Amino acid sequence: MSDDVAAAPLPPILREGFRPDGQPQKKRHDNASTGFGAATMRVLTARFLAFYFRAPIKAFFRSRVDYMGYARAINPRVQAGEAWTWRMTSPALLASAVQRHGWSFLPNQVLPPMLANTVVGAVLYTAYLQTLGKLHEPSARPTKRVDPLPPPSKTLAAGFIAGSIQSLMAAPMDALQVRFKATDMMNKKYTTMWQYAYRKTAEIGARGIFAGWTLSFLRDSFGNAAFFATFEYVKGQAFYSLVSNYYGHYGKLTGAQQENIRSQSGMAGSPVIRPHYMLEPTFLGLAGVAASVVQAIIQYPISRVQEIHYGRLTWIDAHPREARKDVSPRAGAMKLYASAYRKTLKQVLAIARKDGGLRRWFYRDFLIRTITQVPSTAAGLIVFEVIRRRFGDNSDVVKINKDGRSFPVAKAAHFATLANSASIWQPELRVLLRSQPQRFDNDNTAKMRGPGKHQKRLSAPSHWLLDKLSGAYAPKASPGPHKLRDCMPLIVFIRNRLKYALNGREVKQIVMQRLVKVDGKVRTDPTYPAGFMDVISIEKTGENFRLVYDTKG
Repeated sequence: MSDDVAAAPLPPILREGFRPDGQPQKKRHDNASTGFGAATMRVLTARFLAFYFRAPIKAFFRSRVDYMGYARAINPRVQAGEAWTWRMTSPALLASAVQRHGWSFLPNQVLPPMLANTVVGAVLYTAYLQTLGKLHEPSARPTKRVDPLPPPSKTLAAGFIAGSIQSLMAAPMDALQVRFKATDMMNKKYTTMWQYAYRKTAEIGARGIFAGWTLSFLRDSFGNAAFFATFEYVKGQAFYSLVSNYYGHYGKLTGAQQENIRSQSGMAGSPVIRPHYMLEPTFLGLAGVAASVVQAIIQYPISRVQEIHYGRLTWIDAHPREARKDVSPRAGAMKLYASAYRKTLKQVLAIARKDGGLRRWFYRDFLIRTITQVPSTAAGLIVFEVIRRRFGDNSDVVKINKDGRSFPVAKAAHFATLANSASIWQPELRVLLRSQPQRFDNDNTAKMRGPGKHQKRLSAPSHWLLDKLSGAYAPKASPGPHKLRDCMPLIVFIRNRLKYALNGREVKQIVMQRLVKVDGKVRTDPTYPAGFMDVISIEKTGENFRLVYDTKG
């Protein structure tokens, strides 16, 4: 019976309030949670690696605000210029500061810059997810894997916009960072970081906050565009390309995989090959490393120019009268800062000329700083991807079809309980081997469909199916009449066709969750017979199928 009917993918049914495929868009708080988790992991990983590289955090991972700066400045060993020991690691520096100033040192001096770094990172990742969802509609669906994958042009644009938003949000923090002096805190000019941030922001105003923002915009926008585009390409297109090319050739498969294909040759549908479980995590790590390196290639030279320019802006704040000597008295702040850009450019060219050229000066010490930056950046991206999948749908599936075989990247549903062959086939036999009167008398199917409707299906002429519809899609599901052999119980469809369950009990678990609809109505009976041209919808995965003839037999 079931050999005559197959499941064919159906263009989605449009319903008010749903996406075209029945999948809701991701909620904003899910994107915010993803961004916050990735940013936090990035900060903590960088702190952890500082212990092994024996270097200050600023030397290898340029956080927006150095939250260890004050703790390092007040440490006696650092002030004395002693050789590096374990007592100069971040935990030891914090322990020394707490011992001297009490536990209030952590919320007053360390927490504000740490929160600033986390907020900036969360804004970046959240803006990226929201923007990508707008530019590429499948990315807005709550699935663990996007299908189809976003093209590089979309990820570049989303990364550029997210980086631009980050540069705006981080402008006050950049301004506070470059103007921070540990001596001001030690001389009691400011008692806490909270007080310093409030007073300094009021002192410099909006003009001082956004001074030098052009360089930050270039650095963040182009850097993050390359950052996310590289990550998504290696994680997605490169991974699927390798899987398709490697597993798409029968001769390259292992003996177990070839035997698996031969064993499935008599089953309906294409043979299924499951790639090695370590392939995807490996590509995830490679994507993080590649994205970090590409981002550093763009951001590193701009950061070197920023160091010189921020020094000039700090001097302008400290000597406003002398700074205005080179411009007309009536010149406004815009001309003053434009003059600062020109002077910075001249200074950069002069320094680079003495150092052997712009390229050599731009990328001096690039290798060591990039190598030390890669682990924390890659870890942040990996956590970003893991958390994004954590908030995705657990029942999605992506398959690559090639040469008559399909390669599932994720199993559609996970059920750990196995059963013997008797318990697997018993529900189907109970449905299929009963006589016609038993099938419709005293049965749940009679209550749902009604005996009259089923009798119409049984009395339909044999030529009606192909002559009338020719196997083509209809605008809506056909209510019948259909013949008995054109009915497929849900247990056969869910277990044998979709492979979402191993036995009747698991099918019952699925339908009792009200996840399966036939012609738009929820069905909770595993033996419910769906007929020819009926639409079966799996709400959780957003899949819609129409039952048609399997012309391939």
